[in-house]
Amino acid sequence: MHIIILGDIIFYIKCFIIFSFLGFFFESFVYKVSSSSKHSGALHGPYTLVYGFGFTLNMFIFYFLNLKINFINSLFYYILFCMGATLCEFVFGHLINFLFHTDMWDYTSYKDRIGKYIRIKYFFIWGLISSFIIFLGNKFLNNFFGLISNRFIIFTIFLIVIDFVLSIKKNRN
Repeated sequence: MHIIILGDIIFYIKCFIIFSFLGFFFESFVYKVSSSSKHSGALHGPYTLVYGFGFTLNMFIFYFLNLKINFINSLFYYILFCMGATLCEFVFGHLINFLFHTDMWDYTSYKDRIGKYIRIKYFFIWGLISSFIIFLGNKFLNNFFGLISNRFIIFTIFLIVIDFVLSIKKNRN
């Protein structure tokens, strides 16, 4: 069993911020390539929080369980990563709709869906992406997160909170 300490909390906050940025740039790239006029994320800044939360949840699952990596445990992690990312997609879909009265994604026109915010195809894709990054990039991520200053993290969280509050206030008027 893993006990959460302050250093772990900082690690997970860094994970959240970095993958919120990476998710924004990944999704913006996909939109650009597909000639879509969509904008990644519900806020104004260059971050898409669903990616940050989804990946951070999967990192937490990985470190919390701390299973020896073998074939069976890798499959178990993969299924958990699929479920973790899909849970975030489901929760954030509803949360964005509730807070901003808009849908950032809507899968109702697809047959391989569960409700409005979950698509089976993406269930498997998010698990693959999470597995790939966590299993193969774990050492790199730990080293990279160590380079990020806590001041940068505090400043970025401050900006995200301001963006969140102003976006909600704008939407309510």
